[in-house]
Amino acid sequence: MDKKNFKVAVQLFGHLRTYKECYQSLKEHLLDKYDCDVFMHTWDTIDHSTQTWHSIHMENKNDNTSQLRSELEEIYNLKKIKIEYQEPKDMGLITAIASKISVYGMQCMFHSMTVVNSLREDYQQETGTQYDFVITLRPDLLLSEDFNIEYYLERMSEDEIGKAFFTYFFPMIGIWNDYKKIGASDIFYFAKPDIITNIFKHIETVVEKIKPDIKINFGPEVYFLELIQTLGYDIKLIKYNYNTEYIIKRPTSNKKEINKKTKKNFRLKISLKEFYLFLFSNLSFNIIDLRLNLFNFFKLTICVGGNNDK
Repeated sequence: MDKKNFKVAVQLFGHLRTYKECYQSLKEHLLDKYDCDVFMHTWDTIDHSTQTWHSIHMENKNDNTSQLRSELEEIYNLKKIKIEYQEPKDMGLITAIASKISVYGMQCMFHSMTVVNSLREDYQQETGTQYDFVITLRPDLLLSEDFNIEYYLERMSEDEIGKAFFTYFFPMIGIWNDYKKIGASDIFYFAKPDIITNIFKHIETVVEKIKPDIKINFGPEVYFLELIQTLGYDIKLIKYNYNTEYIIKRPTSNKKEINKKTKKNFRLKISLKEFYLFLFSNLSFNIIDLRLNLFNFFKLTICVGGNNDK
């Protein structure tokens, strides 16, 4: 598929957490690159209080939802938003790879994904807007590299794209082609709108599998991928790497450490449509900053030095 100004629906779901530190990177590396409409579902508390695989939580409180709504609508230029009251319930725990995870917390996550998808569908019905793709992600993801949709579509036919579900993943062990051996495949994904709509028509089949006291040696997001496969879609694991292209911005993350991780002294990418080379990105000054679009088809980028690695 040739590069074009894609019309993209961006669906933000879940607790806001460190969104204030992340939204500018989302704007720079995704929202400003395409013609994006943003939708959001979140909760009236800044972070969750249910048990999960980690113990990093922000100080929790019930926010002034009216004030919060106005702030979020302004910074994200939202088309639709829903903020719900959340009162944690004890629905038991599952054990996944020896970690205890709240059943209620998992249900709330899928509820948030489902509601924000419904907001997008309602908006499309009300306005007649059509989208090329729907991207779903959490508001606490800090992007450090451009998210280029067309990069993942290279050498794919329209038919292949029309059946593909693209998702980030985290390899938990040395095997990548087994969905039970990867994690985080439900925090950043995209596909055609009809695919996303169909997935959430059937999301209850995933929720029903997450029952108290079950013990599994894989992450519960596997159930999400199994649904997608059952519906006949092809799962494409995309290369948008944690610690180099983006991170989950935890409240304990140190900004200097993040910059150190995400900046590399050498990067090279060559494809039929793009060549870019970055050298010595850790320098505090520019030496060369050359960016050309040749024949409106081929993008050439050569940068040496710092402050140009964008």
